[in-house]
Amino acid sequence: MWALRAALAAMALFVATAAQAKESWSFSPPRKDEPTATLTLGEPEGEESTAIFSCKAQSGRIVIFIGETDARLKPGRKIAATLSAETARLQIEGKLLANELAGVPSFEGEAAAADPFWEKVTGDLVATVGASRVQLGRSKFADQLAKLRKACARP
Repeated sequence: MWALRAALAAMALFVATAAQAKESWSFSPPRKDEPTATLTLGEPEGEESTAIFSCKAQSGRIVIFIGETDARLKPGRKIAATLSAETARLQIEGKLLANELAGVPSFEGEAAAADPFWEKVTGDLVATVGASRVQLGRSKFADQLAKLRKACARP
């Protein structure tokens, strides 16, 4: 029985790793007709996103959305999430949202665009919500995050 569980766990890890390998970051700058800047981690033609960082241009705030969290968490509740990169950490107050497609809640919170944490993100970025730990860092992420911060910064 334990061999079957181990094999299923290994398969689940392989599937999750393969899905993450297809994901990439994409940045959409604000436009006149849509004054929102967005940095998204997801599959290029996928319907769901692992993470979305967005802001109204020059608002000074970044909204953080994590698509899937811990299945034991319940939508509608307030919760703190942590973003970590190397030794830097940022705690974000937010709420859990219903996500019928994933079957687990999503997280949404916001942080100041001028927070020194964003300058320290140069590589791997991890989001922790409840017991879920989501690896967000990918190649070219720091460059795209800098574009988002510039678009979100107060003038």
